[in-house]
Amino acid sequence: MTHFDWADIPIDPECEESSFCVVPGQDSKARPMLERLSATVVLSTEALAAEEASTVSEQYSHLRIYQNVIVTTAELKVCEINIENINVATGEIPEDAQFTDVPFVRFRKQLGSTQAERPRAQLVTDIHGRNRERESTIFVVNSQHLDDFIYQCELPDDVGQYVRAR
Repeated sequence: MTHFDWADIPIDPECEESSFCVVPGQDSKARPMLERLSATVVLSTEALAAEEASTVSEQYSHLRIYQNVIVTTAELKVCEINIENINVATGEIPEDAQFTDVPFVRFRKQLGSTQAERPRAQLVTDIHGRNRERESTIFVVNSQHLDDFIYQCELPDDVGQYVRAR
């Protein structure tokens, strides 16, 4: 193997993206449940990729794409809200906020994976870009919509450009 790295490749399905998750009744002092689970999934995916890098036979394509996915029986809902409507003192949103059921959501956040140690992130000069380089994406999929999620997962036709640019 001549190259091993992570790339931020746009991948379907198009869906809502969030950096926050709220689970009713969760301990407010503990690290949020989705963040804990996602961090474990990301580290597991990275470990699998590293293991396969040294063991996958040459008879297969050299390109490998790994995606973090959590399948749950929980109902997934999103709330689109103007941040000005959040009560800063309590962290609560207005009671009339509208929630929408979704089959899956893209959860994107820094989770403490090994990719945060990559030197490429240090080459980005602005703090927003540096933080974005260290984020991981995890799809959270309601189990009743898993078939639809898999069907919609398509790689872009120009996926090679993301690999060659590294």
